[in-house]
Amino acid sequence: MAASPAPTEGPTAFERLRSQLIFCMYVGLYISFGLLVTASKDENGDYPYNTVTVIMLTEATKLFITAVAHVREGNTLKSWFTNFSTHFNVYMLYLVPAGLYGLYNILSYHNLAQFDPTTYFILLQLRTLLTAAIWMALFNKKLSMEQYASLVILTFGCILQTLDDKGGAADGAEAEEAKKSWSEMLSAQSAGLISIFIQMLCSCFAGVYNEKLLKDTSKADVSLMTQNSFMYAHSIVFNLIVLGYRGQLADAMTAESMSQTLSQPIVVALVINNAFMGICVSIFLKYLNSILKAYATGCEVAATAVMSWILFSIPIRMYTYVSMMFVGVATYIYTMYPVQDPKNPPK
Repeated sequence: MAASPAPTEGPTAFERLRSQLIFCMYVGLYISFGLLVTASKDENGDYPYNTVTVIMLTEATKLFITAVAHVREGNTLKSWFTNFSTHFNVYMLYLVPAGLYGLYNILSYHNLAQFDPTTYFILLQLRTLLTAAIWMALFNKKLSMEQYASLVILTFGCILQTLDDKGGAADGAEAEEAKKSWSEMLSAQSAGLISIFIQMLCSCFAGVYNEKLLKDTSKADVSLMTQNSFMYAHSIVFNLIVLGYRGQLADAMTAESMSQTLSQPIVVALVINNAFMGICVSIFLKYLNSILKAYATGCEVAATAVMSWILFSIPIRMYTYVSMMFVGVATYIYTMYPVQDPKNPPK
């Protein structure tokens, strides 16, 4: 009698539940981010606070949370500081993603000056496909035709949402201006296209590289929060460089800017939400993957539009409805043909 085939190894019920909770937490925090940003604007649609100060406070809060988490695990604050020298080789590896994110921020301002906002944000949606290509290269895995089709549908859905957000398909003069921008871009913006491709490459490679660092078994003796602290320490340095490059560092660090920011409960909530959002990204990449993160972003875009309509009466336009449909179809295909998360080999 022939032996029955060995059962294929799959995720346990706990792993499935953990993945679902991480996914929902990630989407929830990003929805909160969009809603808090909208709620923090004044009646003229401006920010009554220094946004650069919010960025710096967010990075400092993330680093503070990693220190608190380290102490709560039964360690001393001194050992948290000594981790930077004890695991110096790992600490230096995080120089790469942090530096790439810093370069991404610099290029974002440069490219916004080269392109109209609609063209800029539409081109950025191609990050989904670029992320998939880099992920396959770094993890030596291939996607099926169904998975490729799902990613293309997801990208198209996000592009439609971008058109809605930026009013890219408006009538009359705005429509003509959009057409003119695309025509000029195709004929005379080759250098700008290279620049925006480099910007996307920085973002995608940094995200996938960060995922690989978090999952690398050679770093198994370094906790998740310790690796996060390495990332955030580098990020603070590169943010200071970027702000100095933009000439905004002095204004952001004044007592007036700090007081103005900390005196507004909504802005404080925004800082805390953004800090936990950054930590949630690392948890997402540790236990899930960069490709699934793209689907989470698509779901977040659609959910934010609905919540903004409920809470702020912001109308949902045709492009958003169609975008939701494409994101839903892409997500459904993904659930039928999920990307297998790279597993660490046994030690």
